[in-house]
Amino acid sequence: MDKYKNIGKPIFKNIIRLFTSLYAAWFIMSGIFLAYFWFNSIADIKRNALTVAEVAARSLDVEAIYRLKGTPEDLGTENYESVKNSLAHLADSISGARFVYLLTEKENKIIIMADSEPPDSSAYSPPGQVYSEAPASFFQFFSAETPTTSISTVIKDRWGKWKTITVPLDNPDGSRPEIAFNVDYPTWIWYDYAVRGIGRGLFLIF
Repeated sequence: MDKYKNIGKPIFKNIIRLFTSLYAAWFIMSGIFLAYFWFNSIADIKRNALTVAEVAARSLDVEAIYRLKGTPEDLGTENYESVKNSLAHLADSISGARFVYLLTEKENKIIIMADSEPPDSSAYSPPGQVYSEAPASFFQFFSAETPTTSISTVIKDRWGKWKTITVPLDNPDGSRPEIAFNVDYPTWIWYDYAVRGIGRGLFLIF
């Protein structure tokens, strides 16, 4: 009888090895699956944000914008107020956006020409305000021979942390674009969409 005593042990060990291998394979595949949902969600929000920003930019009166000086002299002018009202409307219309504003570069400084905030807001930027925290990518945008629409890395400034879409506004005289239309999204909103994508992935896995 002793010779049959240990017959079950190898079988039991093989079963344990099988389940361990299956679990490891499931764990690895789940990780790959969730990573796919994360990156796919990030790609979706990027595509959507780019499309929305470009459509919004096309709705602006670029001739009125290029008449702005980008200095405190614009304050109170009909042209400035018209542009500012348009920006405020877009900020209300773009889901998830916090700030909408116009930038230009003067004397190696990034200048805020107009924004979507009311004058009594603590986040309001008057025309001509220097954006001292402007990232290098903004300077690269204005120095490029042909500026193109872009999405920033995370930008941290006095107002918070943002993912920013920057769209060049065509110069009415046909020359190189000198003004950028920008849309700021709080980073938590940007990545919340991706987290919800992970949630959908978990639902499918389990």
